Amino acid sequence: MVGVWYEVVKWNQTNQNSLFLEQCPSDDPNYALIEGVCYFFENSKMSQSTAQEKCRNQTINGAKGRLFEPRTLATNDLVFSNFSSVHGNQNIFVGIDDINQTKKWVYSSSGEQIMFSNWEKGQPNSNHAHCVHFWNAYPKLWGDTGCNDNLASICEFRSGK
Repeated sequence: MVGVWYEVVKWNQTNQNSLFLEQCPSDDPNYALIEGVCYFFENSKMSQSTAQEKCRNQTINGAKGRLFEPRTLATNDLVFSNFSSVHGNQNIFVGIDDINQTKKWVYSSSGEQIMFSNWEKGQPNSNHAHCVHFWNAYPKLWGDTGCNDNLASICEFRSGK
């Protein structure tokens, strides 16, 4: 069956002489196009490294996936709300960790230090929990968690990333 696609044409800020197309399957409720980025909501529970690998092994319109890396409060809240509307409120891995240096939280795909955070009060609170998740007890807020915990996850697909 051929799926229907959402299409959004966006200006490529890194190469101002070209346009690129971002698409997302619309016939599957596990996919959502939010602010021009395609997201896949993975309800299967797995470790952070398995979720990261599963995202990397998927492509949409040539864009490789990665775990969702929330970079603004608005995107953080929109993506969490969309996931919750499909799968309910639960713990969900995002692509932020401090695996290489405790208490230095970075985006998993690049190692770039996070510039935005949305921690629940008292979080992060462990020197042994090196991954970040949306916390089902506090919707849209983050908690630190063990990277080997089995949680749901969100993949994002960005052209040129």
